Amino acid sequence: MSYVSNEERRAKRSELVSELEDLQSRVRTSTAHDGHLKRILNVRAGIEKLDVDIEREDKREDKLRDAAHNPRAQEATNEQRESSPDRLVGGDKGARDLALRTVERRSRDLSPEAGDRLELHIRKDRQGLDARYIAAIGSDEYESAFAKRVMDPTGAHHTYTPAESAAMSDVAGITAERALAAGAGPTGAFAVPFTLDPSINNVSDGRINPIRELADVRTITTTTWQGVNSEGVVADWFDEAEESTDDSPTLVQPSITPQMLRVFVPASIELTQDWPSLQAELAGLFADARDELEASSFTNGTAANSPEGLLVGGTATVPGGGTIVDDTYALQQALPPRYQPRAVFLSSNARQNATYRAVANADEEEPALVSEDRSSILGRPWREVSHMVDGPTGLVAAYGDIRAAYKVIDRIGSSIEVISHLFGSNQLPTGQRGFFFYARVGGEVTNANALRVLEVS
Repeated sequence: MSYVSNEERRAKRSELVSELEDLQSRVRTSTAHDGHLKRILNVRAGIEKLDVDIEREDKREDKLRDAAHNPRAQEATNEQRESSPDRLVGGDKGARDLALRTVERRSRDLSPEAGDRLELHIRKDRQGLDARYIAAIGSDEYESAFAKRVMDPTGAHHTYTPAESAAMSDVAGITAERALAAGAGPTGAFAVPFTLDPSINNVSDGRINPIRELADVRTITTTTWQGVNSEGVVADWFDEAEESTDDSPTLVQPSITPQMLRVFVPASIELTQDWPSLQAELAGLFADARDELEASSFTNGTAANSPEGLLVGGTATVPGGGTIVDDTYALQQALPPRYQPRAVFLSSNARQNATYRAVANADEEEPALVSEDRSSILGRPWREVSHMVDGPTGLVAAYGDIRAAYKVIDRIGSSIEVISHLFGSNQLPTGQRGFFFYARVGGEVTNANALRVLEVS
């Protein structure tokens, strides 16, 4: 996410104002043509948009200045760190303000979606525990201390500055509190710094598989997400003074427990001595490994210790076996009307190719099923899911409102253990360190009625 300051906006506005004055002078001297008139409208619209953005940014900066002068929102000084038992002072309100400022300060490291998700989670964090965690792992002192730990796992603590020692203590204490609240926690592990943690900013989301992008993603603090589902209530017409009927809905409570995923990354000692290079490598490796595993599990996961797959979560199937044209229409028409407006088609690229080439018969060609740019089928968006089957049989395609059907549950915060030395088959050092990364994520179909899957036998 690229940050644009108000100074840059005002400079751009001055350029547009100058251009507008030049264009208007051409109109007054009758040297303008239709292109100039259209440009005048565009320039005016651009100036108006910049005015709105400048005003919004001014208000945001005013709020940040107010928070900076609020004693409850002040970041702890070194003296406060030493005297405060929990080291992060200011109370829950102060922790939330500090966490929001951390997200703002780290905006260059976050995708827009990740920034919005973090901000929403912080504002909903009633206990302030996750807000304190985000503020702690987002501090420059913790990142620099963590880098020293990676470069020298056994002796780094001797080189910490007082601020770095306090930052490590902050994170350790808050991690222990979160583990206590959740009922379980890591032993001997370090919290992954803000810029490395794919549970905060998974830059690979949607690149291999769009299910996370399309699903309803929730972030939790506890071990299990509890929801409430209902098929809705029924309304009816009544005569004047007629007694009403009992239209109470049937409520069910789905629950999803995030499961642990793990990644082990060996790295040479030479590489670990150059933290910026290693930081970039680890961030990409963690995100890619997590995304690849999620892509498979969110599609076809059946194991008890993995997320439940979208295609196997009790979803209603539509029998296929006719022509591709007939099967495609049957799949779309099987979805209830309430889920049609947000519905998308999912399939492998091979299935999309077959659908693109399909015709009803040699005598009478059907209207095209797939748009020319290959982005939609029967007027509805299509997304490639690489882990769906490529062949002509099996669960070959799906159609539905994925956000209504499937939930992804993230337990925010990942952990990493640094293994000082790796050993070869002869039990001698290889000149490598190991990074054992783990996080927790869950997924489950919570509304099977919002999705239909085409099954061809």
